[in-house]
Amino acid sequence: MGGKLIRVSMALATIGLVIGLQAATAGAAQANSSVFRITKTTPDPVNLNVLTIPGTAHSNITVHWKGKVTFPITANTTPAPGCSTAFFTCNPNSFTFASHKHKLVWTHGWGCTIDAGSSPGSFTGTFYLDLVDAKGQTTPSITLEYTCTWS
Repeated sequence: MGGKLIRVSMALATIGLVIGLQAATAGAAQANSSVFRITKTTPDPVNLNVLTIPGTAHSNITVHWKGKVTFPITANTTPAPGCSTAFFTCNPNSFTFASHKHKLVWTHGWGCTIDAGSSPGSFTGTFYLDLVDAKGQTTPSITLEYTCTWS
């Protein structure tokens, strides 16, 4: 009789452990949904084509995000180390969004300008992107790559 009691107790303990783990996992998932983070950007990677020299090309960037925030939100791009070269300069940039949307469209968020006298070619640069809300809450940075081609 003692053996059956132990088996039943172990089975109940196992069920209790599984239910406890499921509740903990659900709670963690719910807490994660409020974490301010970037979920996707488009286009990714960014490809810009300058059709004339001298000339400029621009592209919008759309940033999708999740979390609880206070508007406005500011998007910041920071050049990765080694982005700038002797012939190409990567500059930081920022833009502030006042709207309450989970999809932010940064008009002309990417740009590429080629000076007169440049030979045909291309350049690939890497930037970090983060978002900051009105209370200073910042997303983890994501890495974005873009290519500028001119002919």
